[in-house]
Amino acid sequence: MHRISFLFLLLTFCKPAIDKKLLLLQSILEEKQIKYMFTDPYDYENNVKIQNQIVEIIQNSKKEIYIFCYGLDDEKIINAILNAYNRGIQIKIIGSPDQNYEQLIHLGIPYEIRQQSNLQHIKMILSDRTHLLSGTGNFTKSDIFYSSNLFFQLQIPENIGNLIIKKFYELNYDHPIIIHNEFYKIKILQSPKNGVSIQSILTNAILNAKESVHFFIYHFYDPVLMNSLNYKSNQILITGIVDSINLKKDNDFLNKLLQTDSNLWIYQENYQTTYLDQNFNSRGGKLHHKTLIIDDKLYTGSFNFSLNARDSNSEIFFEIYDPYQIHNLKKQYQKIFNHSSLIIKNKNIPIPNDTYIANLNFCMQTQGDGFYFSNKNAFFFMEYINNSDCPTLRNAYSTGIVSNPSDGFFYHNGISTKNFMNPKTLFFNNSMLSEYLNNCTSIFCDFCENFHCDFFKILFFNPSAKVFVSTLDFLSGEFLIWNGKQILKGKVVQKIFNEDKFYYQFKAYTINEVFFSGSLEELIIFFRQNDFLYIGCVQKNQLRKNLFTFLTLYEWYSEKIYDWKQICYYIE
Repeated sequence: MHRISFLFLLLTFCKPAIDKKLLLLQSILEEKQIKYMFTDPYDYENNVKIQNQIVEIIQNSKKEIYIFCYGLDDEKIINAILNAYNRGIQIKIIGSPDQNYEQLIHLGIPYEIRQQSNLQHIKMILSDRTHLLSGTGNFTKSDIFYSSNLFFQLQIPENIGNLIIKKFYELNYDHPIIIHNEFYKIKILQSPKNGVSIQSILTNAILNAKESVHFFIYHFYDPVLMNSLNYKSNQILITGIVDSINLKKDNDFLNKLLQTDSNLWIYQENYQTTYLDQNFNSRGGKLHHKTLIIDDKLYTGSFNFSLNARDSNSEIFFEIYDPYQIHNLKKQYQKIFNHSSLIIKNKNIPIPNDTYIANLNFCMQTQGDGFYFSNKNAFFFMEYINNSDCPTLRNAYSTGIVSNPSDGFFYHNGISTKNFMNPKTLFFNNSMLSEYLNNCTSIFCDFCENFHCDFFKILFFNPSAKVFVSTLDFLSGEFLIWNGKQILKGKVVQKIFNEDKFYYQFKAYTINEVFFSGSLEELIIFFRQNDFLYIGCVQKNQLRKNLFTFLTLYEWYSEKIYDWKQICYYIE
């Protein structure tokens, strides 16, 4: 009895100390996690908290603040910027050439206009290179109080902040930025430099989804993503909400989706809260998200489903794996459905003959099919065409597509297979590379599904003598060459080992064993050895576009970032 009383007294007196430790532990854990914030046009108090959170980041800055903005007119945020500027904080504001920043001019706050892109569409605040806030919303009264958006913030290591400055401000870091800890993993990309790769990541995520795809999008004008959603909806449930702006224009891509018999359902938002700005323009009332939730991953940022976002605008994109919070994120997005209504499918809407998957015309002049083919985190769109008379507009419609059909790889001149479920569908104009690299079990071929992929360095290459030098030992003496137009076989005729290097002289043959005497100045070499696939490259001046695209997208295979531009051997 006395022992119980003593323990009771001990716990009673120690409880404040235990509570403090728990609070400290909770604080430490919160600092290591991402904080997500959803604006809601019908919840003013919630939106004030988000506004205050943005202001607090600016107020707590000790040295410098980088603000990338499209719109910036929220008075409370601007006042916080002014106060920071007046107390000596270095302020870098990067705006868009099509926007008016009268309030900054009036207050004497310096800012820059990003001229290297069509729009400076990034929404991001980086404080002291250790505190990052970004998302889908602008720093405006409209986006914080009258539209539906996602903002999120997190603490980051200073070296990551340095990379963000190099990538988005100095524009001299092309690779993705990886942030991870025990709670989450984030990959950050930018367009237009990484625009094709962002589209590839989204497409590949859709095509490889196992359970569900949900999208919440302001602008929907991307035929490649439309094709992906259309195709995948025959296998799993896909739901999406679009802003009503997509229904006010002739949106061929959305109309195509609205005619499908597949398991794809599209809703429109019904936000009605708006206001008139000083120029009597109606603001707000938008579903302003640019987000997909695919299985257990979140894809978000400023990147709309549009070719402008991919090719022209300055955008930021996040791929986020956050298993501890994904359930709550899905619940938050489920709330958006409360302000949306199902768009009834209409099979009478006319659609153009265009780049649609299945047995439809690719362009007016020719008959053909679209075909998907992907690597780990990379995606290509292949066209089967009968001749080269298609209009050049097709280049904008596909990730990594080449402008000249004679370049091969994406094109197969002649009769199309008409069978998309055939696992032996040809690519690279023949099935040799497929069989050499991997016996594909689906049309979504993955070179590295059964192999460990790596780049190897070609130290010297003589195209006329057909001699190259490498530290890699080609034990089998055979390899494949892709010169951007056709697949060739390389056969080593002499190998000399000297000073830790292998000197190879080889002969090249077509896949039909015909001797190839043509020039080899731009090429990719594929060499298989046991469970490893090695990739090497040679270029002269600038790589043929399809070779360039292949190598660029292959950077996404591994978390190790390969700088293939440094790996490729340049012929002087």
